Amino acid sequence: MLRRSPRAALLWGAALLTAVVTAVVIGGDLSALHRRARAVDRSLPVVVAVRDLPLGATLAGDDLRVVRQPASTRPAGALHATAAAEGRVVRTAVLAGTAVLDRHLADAGRHGLGAAVPTGMRAMRVVVDDGLAPPAGSTVDVLVTFDPARVPLDTDPTLVVARSALVVTVVVDDDGNLVRERTTRRVAATLLVTADEAPRLAFAATSGVLTLALTPPEEACCPPTPTTTSRAP
Repeated sequence: MLRRSPRAALLWGAALLTAVVTAVVIGGDLSALHRRARAVDRSLPVVVAVRDLPLGATLAGDDLRVVRQPASTRPAGALHATAAAEGRVVRTAVLAGTAVLDRHLADAGRHGLGAAVPTGMRAMRVVVDDGLAPPAGSTVDVLVTFDPARVPLDTDPTLVVARSALVVTVVVDDDGNLVRERTTRRVAATLLVTADEAPRLAFAATSGVLTLALTPPEEACCPPTPTTTSRAP
């Protein structure tokens, strides 16, 4: 019968011990990874919009539903119960199927369109005859054209008085034109503009002819905010 040398037995013992230790370490690491994965992937309730929620809308229960999402994908500030959103006014438009965040909504107790106007912004109604009727939620530039006879020859009579203004509501008046002896279509749009743009827009509305220019999506990514640097017309 062959006998292993003491050295060979020692090497075999060391190899066996290494295998056992490695197995224990790997098993512990796998258990830790599984526990971490379960913690990350646990589902949490999230309130989402059933339909598109326009700016200024007051939310009701049938506008919302609760789904469960993995904690790792749950947006920061997401609401977990519809009761937290019901009766509040939308201050940032939310698309259907999107999570409703607390920052999307005005504080509880605020009502009407005024609740949707952010600090530093102004909601203004602009009336344009025979002009563009942009859809609510789009952004537009507001241009004014003055009588060329009233401006210097070297001055462009058309200026931009508000850029990337968010369209809140649009009303098109086609009724009663014959009674008013008016043959043009009148478009009344409520826009969100900066506090600096508001007085310029008011002056332009009383001194020239206004035109709304729809902003392309590439330029409409960043509607004006209270921190946006105002631009001179």
